[in-house]
Amino acid sequence: MPRKVTTVAVENVDIQSEWRKLLRRKQVAGHESDRALHVLRVAEVQDRILACLNVRDICSFGQTHRTLRGAPARHLDHSFNVLLNKLFDEVEQFRDVMRRLHAVISGSTALSFISRDPWEAGDIDLYCPLGTADVICKYLCAAEGYDEAETVWDSPYSQVQGIEKVFKVRKFDPRHGTRSIDVIESINTMAVHPITHFHITAVMNYLFADGIVVLYPELTFKRIAVKSAKPNTRHPPYSKYKDRNYTICNMGRDGLICRTACELLQRTPQDAASLALRFRSSDTPMPTLGYWTLSQDRPLPESITPLEAPECYNYLCNKRKFIPVRP
Repeated sequence: MPRKVTTVAVENVDIQSEWRKLLRRKQVAGHESDRALHVLRVAEVQDRILACLNVRDICSFGQTHRTLRGAPARHLDHSFNVLLNKLFDEVEQFRDVMRRLHAVISGSTALSFISRDPWEAGDIDLYCPLGTADVICKYLCAAEGYDEAETVWDSPYSQVQGIEKVFKVRKFDPRHGTRSIDVIESINTMAVHPITHFHITAVMNYLFADGIVVLYPELTFKRIAVKSAKPNTRHPPYSKYKDRNYTICNMGRDGLICRTACELLQRTPQDAASLALRFRSSDTPMPTLGYWTLSQDRPLPESITPLEAPECYNYLCNKRKFIPVRP
């Protein structure tokens, strides 16, 4: 039996006219996008926009169009120079010293740089490998005019927190008043080692000569800070971060899914959970370290692999033992 074909009559519809209207709307939208992109290419406009964004959003800005890919690196490199200019007369020379000695800047200074919050640290914490603190102090005195280094004997830090010794140098600057630098020497050749002993995940970040590393970006950019089981100070200043609108959580509690902050999770700055951004090309490798956890003072013994480590007791934990390293 032959199929019955139903014919639908289209009346009073000008197909060519509808296509022209659709094409016109597309062209208008394209012109508006081109005008917006032209404005975003202007350096002054870029700086005003990027100055209001945290590091994660700055990276997202560079992904909106291929012509804007270099904007985040240029802006962050300039911002780093502005930060250092408040403490050093020869910024490029100091960055070269950081590069050669694999030193890093951490603490509230790095957190402020990452979050772009308006508050500013009065001094900076400069972390360096074992045996290099004296070299850095001599450089600061000779090249930057800082006073002779003072040994900080009553420091709350100790070797348990991965710190060998602490020096403080000061200088009066007519532009910015008295500035001080804490030169903190690690107990080993990795300047980053003490940073994993910090009392809270929000400050586990560091600036190196050519970039920045955020160890817990998933939490930090949501303004969530998890307490470490091995705080590096006797009286952790949790209230300071509450005043800056950070939510302070206990590890494995407060209904928080462990995710990247599981107390038994083996972490490394090279894994996929960290944010590592290089904003200046260099042959010098990024300062890094091996695995660490939030609950242990030192990595697991070589006889125990991450897969054989104890399990987390948080029922919301996904029970991961490690995170794949980025290629």
